Amino acid sequence: MIFRRNKPVPVQYVIDTRRFPGPVSSMPQGMFPNIEKQYSPLDVGCPAIAAANNKLFDVLSPFSIDLTFGRDESGGPYWSYKFDTQIHRDWSPSLHDVLPDLCIASDNGNGIQMRMMLPYALVTDEKDTSVMVVAPHGIKYENCSFISGEFIFTDWISYFASAWAVKDQSKPAVVHFEVGKPCVSLCFNKQVQLSYTEMTETIHNYEGQMINLPFYRNNGSDALFDTIKSRRPKKLLK
Repeated sequence: MIFRRNKPVPVQYVIDTRRFPGPVSSMPQGMFPNIEKQYSPLDVGCPAIAAANNKLFDVLSPFSIDLTFGRDESGGPYWSYKFDTQIHRDWSPSLHDVLPDLCIASDNGNGIQMRMMLPYALVTDEKDTSVMVVAPHGIKYENCSFISGEFIFTDWISYFASAWAVKDQSKPAVVHFEVGKPCVSLCFNKQVQLSYTEMTETIHNYEGQMINLPFYRNNGSDALFDTIKSRRPKKLLK
């Protein structure tokens, strides 16, 4: 088989600001847009294009904001921001209070990285369904590159981030996010039928098996995966 096509498998996503600490937990979830399917022209007669249908999706930015990050004078990581005041109420303390819980600058020994956390998580009952988080198309950025990642989410509920790494460590990096424009793109390993769902008690309880695990154990997701998977309900989707 040259072109892999399958009947779209059901995948749902939740938006859960309440999993975050502090002011983020009281953010209106309506601020976070629905995940959108990337446009795919199906009538061009190309099997490669048809095989990509229902695999590519965009997560849209909830903010119009310029994030600047890099090394400060002491060599440690720093970040700053500037809102688009035509979009946001810059005078609102609530707006400024949420950013320290969503935006994280760090140095892992290989350079400065910046992450804007997003309250989206994917859920499915289909085996071996994975997603790759890739660079969003059309976004403007300077002196940095997007950090991609991939994971199987059938048995692991994980939230993702728009993550960036500084290229030239002697200069600041900037990412320009815009409301309604992609801040993360998703590429699934199979064709999916993606839809929004409210957080359910079943999903919430299973998520509780793994939430914040990296704060407690090195390689906790690998070491404890079998234990957590054994507690997975037979069905997570409605």
